[in-house]
Amino acid sequence: MAEITIRISDKALKVVAAFVVVIFLLWGFSHFWSTGLFRPKYEIRLFVPEAQGVRVGASIRLDGMPIGTVSRVDLARDLANSNRRIEIALRIEKRFQNMIRHDSKASLVTEGLLGERYVSIQREFTGPPINPGGEIGTIRRRK
Repeated sequence: MAEITIRISDKALKVVAAFVVVIFLLWGFSHFWSTGLFRPKYEIRLFVPEAQGVRVGASIRLDGMPIGTVSRVDLARDLANSNRRIEIALRIEKRFQNMIRHDSKASLVTEGLLGERYVSIQREFTGPPINPGGEIGTIRRRK
């Protein structure tokens, strides 16, 4: 019985390897594009009395729609005011900048019974948009 030997040239292997790498890079780029990694963003600040459970990377939602993530949670520099103990930096997609106005308010919300905490922004329609580096007001909770 005769043996059959199949030979694949080095050139064909290099072409296939390059094709696989290009497909992988395109998939990775499209994944990062869909997550909003390459979209322009701006940052505003939120001051709250406590931020238990809020972490870097937590979602920011405008009227329930995700628009960004928390980029930083720090102790505020002005510790004299008990309602402004924690500073939360909100990194928001630039395309939503005109929708967040000076009279809009933010609050920390827990998703479900034991879910993650996120920042919820309630949109208002008067006043100028909050500029990058500006501050959004908080919804005061009743005690």
